[in-house]
Amino acid sequence: MNKKKVGRDLFYGWYIVAAGFIIMGTAFGIAINCASLFIKPISDDLGFSRSAINATLTLRQIVMMFIAVFAGRIFSKFDIKRMMRVSTIVLFVSFFSLSFSKSILMFYFLTIILSISVSLLAIIPVSLIINNWFHEKRGLAIGIAFMGSGVGGMIFNSLAGHWIMNYGWQRTYQILALIMLLFIFPCTFFILHIKPKDIGLKAFGEAADFSQGGSGGELKGVTLAEALKSHQFWLVFLIITAISICISTLMTSISPHLSDIGYSVSYSANIVALSMGSLALGKIALGYLYDRLGITKTNIISGIATVGGILGLLYGQYFFSLVLIIIGSGLGCAFGTIANPIITQEVFGAKDYTSIYGLLSAASSLGGIISPVLNGVFYDKTGSYNTFFIISATIGLMSIFMQKFVFSKEIKA
Repeated sequence: MNKKKVGRDLFYGWYIVAAGFIIMGTAFGIAINCASLFIKPISDDLGFSRSAINATLTLRQIVMMFIAVFAGRIFSKFDIKRMMRVSTIVLFVSFFSLSFSKSILMFYFLTIILSISVSLLAIIPVSLIINNWFHEKRGLAIGIAFMGSGVGGMIFNSLAGHWIMNYGWQRTYQILALIMLLFIFPCTFFILHIKPKDIGLKAFGEAADFSQGGSGGELKGVTLAEALKSHQFWLVFLIITAISICISTLMTSISPHLSDIGYSVSYSANIVALSMGSLALGKIALGYLYDRLGITKTNIISGIATVGGILGLLYGQYFFSLVLIIIGSGLGCAFGTIANPIITQEVFGAKDYTSIYGLLSAASSLGGIISPVLNGVFYDKTGSYNTFFIISATIGLMSIFMQKFVFSKEIKA
């Protein structure tokens, strides 16, 4: 193994991790994690129903799911670096253009475009690139990079809440778009290299390229076709979808629900920011727990935290419930990004990593599609999110019960 370094001590792969952190913190942290802040001000200003504007959250997840399903083909057929560079520019233009939108159809169209860009910039490509650079300390590297979405969400939710109150939601879109361009452009145009060999280096650890399902030696695990024939794969898919419904319910409801029950927009934004900070720490903590406790116990802990966060929203008028929301956002919602690569690697192996990981990521997106739709429908019918909070908590408890049976054995070949 050749762990070549840049300068005196630092392996260049850590620059890759830093770039991944920045991309996750701005592209995902702003475009996805700040989206709920705009629901109420846009609805109030333009007269859209909550379900209509909530549909933009659903569209984000539909696009991300579509990209994830075809990740194996997309990222093996097209040049990843070129896609990320084009996506950087398109994300800036589409997000900036939201500030000029007056019709719900324009919001939908721009949401689709920016979601495509985020999908080609964030979770899957960052994961694939880090897998190329790190074959030791991969979990740590992924945890640090993915922590960016929580840190970015914490910082930009707090700032965006302040800016919306003082400058309006239109100007806030413009400011956030410029921030994304400023931070992402240097990463995709100057820092990122898809594989170590692109600049004459070798990966940190055992050499095995995961970007196209592996090359260079026989990799252990099952193929996508073999996985799709197993009952365990579909049960894992179902569990991830169920947990993602709960995660989406929790994360997208904090700001509008707290505002509805009497908290100010600024205070609600600060709770969201604290939740994002908890999410950032939760990703490192969850990765550590996976190493120490394994998949089943860690998933159960994460599931309990998520359900606790939803119950915190249900009783949000009490201070202790705000603590549950913040904790649930940490250990619970960290599952959405950290769990899938670990489950893919540990349960299904490396033989067809990209394709299987893509489908499990699609399960996460499916949960994110279902939740905002039903949440918006129940809100429009009852004037409150509470009914769907109860439904989501029930779904979460059922998924926790399933964990022990589904992950009791591996199907790795």
